[in-house]
Amino acid sequence: MRYMALDVGDRRIGVAVTDPLGWTVQPLATLERTRLERDLDALATYIQEYHVQCVVIGVPLRTEEGIVGIQAKKVRTFAEQLRHYCGSRTVQATFVEWDESMTTKDAESLLWAQKVTRRRRKQAVDQLAAVLLLQSYLAAQSESGV
Repeated sequence: MRYMALDVGDRRIGVAVTDPLGWTVQPLATLERTRLERDLDALATYIQEYHVQCVVIGVPLRTEEGIVGIQAKKVRTFAEQLRHYCGSRTVQATFVEWDESMTTKDAESLLWAQKVTRRRRKQAVDQLAAVLLLQSYLAAQSESGV
């Protein structure tokens, strides 16, 4: 089973994908956001092209406070729009929301520790955040025996 993860931000969407067996995770792309329909079309194209069966969408939950913040609401709205768009294009995939709190911060820290230049960090951080998100999701599925 092939998985894809989306780290959805206001300006960019980081995309990561597993190999066809769902064992390893690789960064795929950083999508610069422009218009909603263009963003949705690009993601639906990736889902079809890579034969993705499950799309994991990172939602920044503020679990310590027990509330859903503004950004989480935006991401959930986007996730619903993507589900609907893919359904209308007969793109078959399951969509799962997963807590992505701290993945961008963790990605930035990893890139900083590797002494990646500021320009390259800006280009890579969203993809790496998507990789960390997907690795987290797969690890949790493995631990639960799914």
